[in-house]
Amino acid sequence: LISVYILFNSNLNIGKIMDDILIENAQKKQEKPTHTLPKVTFSTFILSLASSALSQLGEVPNPETGEKSKDLVMANHTINVLNMLEEKTKECLDSDESKLLEGILYELRMKYVMQKNN
Repeated sequence: LISVYILFNSNLNIGKIMDDILIENAQKKQEKPTHTLPKVTFSTFILSLASSALSQLGEVPNPETGEKSKDLVMANHTINVLNMLEEKTKECLDSDESKLLEGILYELRMKYVMQKNN
């Protein structure tokens, strides 16, 4: 939740944060192989979907290929999945989770519109 707090209480760009996370994860993979995955929480699930959407928008490199590529149809689908989760979980989320999802959706929608118009 510290990263969630930082994300919404600063002027950091979600794309930059996701870039940093992907780079850090890639560096860790090169240092020592590990098969442990982060604990699954609503926030990590949302961040995982957001990471996929950013990759699909061509904002960050694809973790498998290391290259940036766009797939706006899949990006739109992932954004729609996040939107559906927001609608279905509206009354169940704590304030941090709600702010995280709202902020991610806003950023992804803006990035999608910018990519669509290019």
